[in-house]
Amino acid sequence: MKLPTPYYQDDRAGITIYNADMRSVLPLLKDESADIFWTDPPYGHNNNNDGDLIHRWEAALGRPPSGLPAEARPIANDGKEEMRSVVDFMLKEAARILKRDCCCCCCCCCGGGGPSPTFAWVADRMDREGLSFFHADVWDKGGLGMASR
Repeated sequence: MKLPTPYYQDDRAGITIYNADMRSVLPLLKDESADIFWTDPPYGHNNNNDGDLIHRWEAALGRPPSGLPAEARPIANDGKEEMRSVVDFMLKEAARILKRDCCCCCCCCCGGGGPSPTFAWVADRMDREGLSFFHADVWDKGGLGMASR
């Protein structure tokens, strides 16, 4: 197999960006060939498929939100187990592909609490095999979440 055509490439700056399923691209990249690994994986909430996000809106509004599409638009691999499988694959590959002492940014827009805290799972998973969790950044969206007014 060969790598797909890059979405963006700047040879002078050493930048190559692929827009593809990472599971088909990452295995083809050389060991210790990347300076940074940035990803925004599915969140594991079943959003847009009668999942966690819909139920939070219902709790805030007392009814389902208006303006939803007539049919479900599931986000690929956004169930809890599917998301963890995708992230596990990505972290294994990141540990192999990253140059030593480089950065893996895994953007997990999720909470840290609850019965199955996604953030805690990702941080623990990073520490278990080849990467070291360093710190978290918090994006305080203010009134943008949960139907705040």
